[in-house]
Amino acid sequence: FRVGVGRKENLQDVERILKGMMARKYSESVLQMFNEKPGTIVLVRNTSAQTIFLYSENQTLTGNDYPPGDNLIKISAVADPDHRDKSLLTITPEIRSTKTKPQIIRKRGTPRIQENPVLFLFRSMRFQLKMTDGEFMVIGPGIESHRPTSIGHHFLTNTKNNIEYEQFLVLHPQVVRFELKN
Repeated sequence: FRVGVGRKENLQDVERILKGMMARKYSESVLQMFNEKPGTIVLVRNTSAQTIFLYSENQTLTGNDYPPGDNLIKISAVADPDHRDKSLLTITPEIRSTKTKPQIIRKRGTPRIQENPVLFLFRSMRFQLKMTDGEFMVIGPGIESHRPTSIGHHFLTNTKNNIEYEQFLVLHPQVVRFELKN
């Protein structure tokens, strides 16, 4: 992935450039997160089985096969307690399998069996950014996304009508605080 941060006053220019590059309409959505619980953005739905290779810090290449599912990013935000307009964003790519796995959970003290998808987190691709209200972040495919086995290719490129196109995300974090009065 490639990641960049900009100021709100430059957002229209960035959106205009991205629209021209993508030659298609962009979509907007709002992701609200409470109590530091992460939210997810699905980048590619219903993928077939995929092989992804990652470079590690020690310059080794490792690859794994992953089952069919959804390619998404998990986002968590933590408000800075000392600065009302700052937050720390943590972003992790992950695959959520289509196939589910039974798990025993407790709800109100009663054990139950629940079917949950298997999650494959790419912890080595996790990144964090401290951002201020009024800033935006752009996430796009990195230089290796042309490789069919790269994570950038699997998560940020799509094929429609035999035409491959890149996908960009523009995130506008906004901290909303509620004060309790006694």
